[in-house]
Amino acid sequence: MRKHVVLADAGYGNCREFREGLTARALPYLVGVPGQHKEWPPGATPHRPVKKAGEYGRPRTRFVDGSGVQPWTIEELARKLPEEEYRRVSWRAGSRGRQASTFAAVRIQVAKSHVIRNAPGAPEWLLCEWPQG
Repeated sequence: MRKHVVLADAGYGNCREFREGLTARALPYLVGVPGQHKEWPPGATPHRPVKKAGEYGRPRTRFVDGSGVQPWTIEELARKLPEEEYRRVSWRAGSRGRQASTFAAVRIQVAKSHVIRNAPGAPEWLLCEWPQG
């Protein structure tokens, strides 16, 4: 089977295992994801905290960023991106005229279930659409 870009709606994009399966098969993909998904923002360096000498109790398991940044939802990230990050793109003429929208592309790491010891996902591209209106 020839390798093409896999396109899927948010029903499939919502499933981390589906996206990881595509990555494991070296299949490039573009899938919709809901705005409530948690992502580490650009520049974050999430890691598991190291227990310091003299600290008591169980070691912390929640991933943290050294600068205190917490994961954001995709919606928060899209709203916090500077306006100059967004570009108007048109891709084809359709029955309703020229198809176009405004997009920004940013590198992120998935933070799903970071509070229960799930490691951050590998860096990947997030394509945010900011529809007119």
